[in-house]
Amino acid sequence: MKKRKAKRIESTVDIKHQIDKLVSDSEKMKTEAVLNLIAKMITDMILRELNEDKDPLNDDY
Repeated sequence: MKKRKAKRIESTVDIKHQIDKLVSDSEKMKTEAVLNLIAKMITDMILRELNEDKDPLNDDY
């Protein structure tokens, strides 16, 4: 009986560890997604500024 109870406790600890790992991975993915979105926004702003400065009639470009 004690062995069975120990297995249950061990599996419960494993489940909690797996849940914590999934939550941690999920938070990392959310953070990465937000950082990628910010990087894309900054890149778009820079490209927009560069395109506004260009004169399409000027042959120097």
